[in-house]
Amino acid sequence: MINEGSQADCSRRAVLYDLDGTVVNTQKVIRTSLRYSTRHVLHTMIDDRRLMAKVGQPTEVEMRDFSQDEHQLTRLVEDFRWCNTLVHDVFISGYPGMEKLLGAVRELGMSQAIVTSKRRAGAQRSLRALGLEGWFELLVCADDVTRPKPHPQPLEKAARQLGVDVRRCLYVGDSPFDIQAGRAAGMATVGVTWGMFPEEVAAEKPSKVVDTPLELAGFIREWVAR
Repeated sequence: MINEGSQADCSRRAVLYDLDGTVVNTQKVIRTSLRYSTRHVLHTMIDDRRLMAKVGQPTEVEMRDFSQDEHQLTRLVEDFRWCNTLVHDVFISGYPGMEKLLGAVRELGMSQAIVTSKRRAGAQRSLRALGLEGWFELLVCADDVTRPKPHPQPLEKAARQLGVDVRRCLYVGDSPFDIQAGRAAGMATVGVTWGMFPEEVAAEKPSKVVDTPLELAGFIREWVAR
């Protein structure tokens, strides 16, 4: 069992991953759910760029881009979650090479964890749908923190629970919020271009930008050897 109060082990390393757009491909799930919610509640068509701009933060935060009315916000979130539940298992897909990446990191003896702005039930469902739940020692989800990404609290919590110094953690994500959070936590960061925000994540200037899970595995080997 992981002891949240355990002292950081300066000899261990860990790789922490964002979930949506990084480990699992839920872009169609999220876009469909946002489109349904905003059209049903606001009766308007929002362009894709604005619709998806805040993906990577909790749903309640995303929706504040579309309305400041508390009643509408509640309905937007409820409709998003209803649609998400309906289409999730139909539209979710995996990224080629992901399991090979996770296996390579495990062979290096490193801890692996998910740090996501998704609620725990949704995160577990996504991992279970693709048979990936057994690869990770820990999930830190929106339910577990009071300050979500881009604040460093979720990443700091993950490092603390794993017992690994933040300076020996690598955070992997596909959105600017991931890189901002990792940097604020004092971690090395990797931006992946197979997710939802390839240009935006590169613009944040992470420690490394990678185009495939295979390239990420190679970078992790280099990082461990430093």
